[in-house]
Amino acid sequence: MGLNYMHQNEFVHRDIKPENILFYSNRTDIIKIIDFGTCTRCDWTKGQRLHEYYGSPYYMAPEVLDGSYDHKCDIWSTGVIMFSMVMGRMPFDGLRNSDIFEKTKKVSINFETKEFKKKSIECIDLLKKTLFKDPDSRISAMDACAHKWMQTYAVEPEDRDDIKKALLNFRDYQYRGELQ
Repeated sequence: MGLNYMHQNEFVHRDIKPENILFYSNRTDIIKIIDFGTCTRCDWTKGQRLHEYYGSPYYMAPEVLDGSYDHKCDIWSTGVIMFSMVMGRMPFDGLRNSDIFEKTKKVSINFETKEFKKKSIECIDLLKKTLFKDPDSRISAMDACAHKWMQTYAVEPEDRDDIKKALLNFRDYQYRGELQ
């Protein structure tokens, strides 16, 4: 919701990552986006593009790495966070930032593997739509909020154990990141 509001008002965060998302309280359904140090205005409806190199390696969209991007870079970052929470790993990994960047730009995620078969069709659909390499094909924040998975499972999750596991994956991944 917060990202949708930002995008509707022509702002791009440019550093969406777990460390910049806080739970408002013990209620897990209210979150806050923080750290607007890299946030800027961008009128993509008039074709404006951004060219500065901002973000955190695992969460940077391919178009940011190519040096020409707009608000859809935030959707990519959100997709990476969602992927890591649902799958318990990052979509692209590497020993060096250059390895991560290379995979982000060139490697496609195979959503047909066994590990994805255990996830709902709606979840995989939203993941795919947030992680399209082509930003013009990527889902908007508004459409992501209206997506069936968000409206059904994220609002009224059928399996609370899956939600708990996703949150534990998220916490464990953040912990591993601090050790590096």
